[in-house]
Amino acid sequence: MRYHCQVQIRNYEIGPDGALHHGQLMRLLQYAATYASDIAGMDSTWYTDNRTAWVLRGLRVQYLAPAFENDVIEIETWLSDVRRVRGNREYVLRRPKDGGIIARAQADWVYVDRANLAPLRIPAEALAQFKHEPGTSSGMASWVAAEPVGEVYQHRRSAQHREIDMMRHVNNAVYFEWFEQAYAEATGELPTNIAGHAIEFVRGAQLGDEVVITSQRTQSSQNNAIVWVQEIRHSQTQEVIAMNKLLAATPDKITDA
Repeated sequence: MRYHCQVQIRNYEIGPDGALHHGQLMRLLQYAATYASDIAGMDSTWYTDNRTAWVLRGLRVQYLAPAFENDVIEIETWLSDVRRVRGNREYVLRRPKDGGIIARAQADWVYVDRANLAPLRIPAEALAQFKHEPGTSSGMASWVAAEPVGEVYQHRRSAQHREIDMMRHVNNAVYFEWFEQAYAEATGELPTNIAGHAIEFVRGAQLGDEVVITSQRTQSSQNNAIVWVQEIRHSQTQEVIAMNKLLAATPDKITDA
C-alpha cells in the first residue's frame, strides 16, 4: 500500500544558496515513515505500549532537483520488501505543481526491542496493515566506491543536545549533516552539490560522544561525479558509528597528495 503526504517548505529550512537543506529533506523521510505507520494504525502510543521501535540501518538517497521556500512537496512511500525483522521502505519526493521529482530514497528499517535494540520479528498485524508491495522499488540509481586516492581528511565534533532524538541517540538526519559538512570543509564545495548518499548505520552516537569523521576521494565516478568514502568513528573506542559513500555532483577541488 502506498501512502502520500504533503509538506510545505518553510523559510528556516532554506540554506544560503536558497535551497532546502539536505538534512531537512532527511527529516521529511522520517516524517513520511511515521505518517505511514500512524495511518496504518501503529502510532507512537502503539509502539510505546509494545515496547518496540523501528531503527534505521541503511539509507540510499539520490538528490535530483532542489526544493525552495514555499514549495509544496508530496512524499510517496511504501514497503517494497519485508523479511523476518526488517523491511525496505521506498520514497519518492515530487513537486505536485509540475510533477518534478526532487529525490528518491530507499531505507532499510529494522524492528527492535525498545529497551536493548535487539531485532524482533515483525508482528503479523503490522505486516497486514502495511500491505507491502514485493519486488517494487523507487528507481534508485546505484554507485560504488573504488580505490581511495589522495589525502584522508579528518574532522572532529561532539554530539550535542539539539542533535539527540527521543531514542536518546543522535538522530539519523544529523549523520547526513555531519558527512556533508565534512565533505564541504574538505573540498570547498557547497553541500547542495552533493548528488547522493549510501549510508550504513552501525551504532548510535550518544550525547557528549566525540567522533572523528574521515573523508577520502576514490577513483570511482558516475556521470562525471566523484564518489567519496566516509566514516564516523568514536574518537576513544574507535568503534564505527556510520559509513557512507557520497556521490559528489561536481568535480572536486582537491588535488592528489
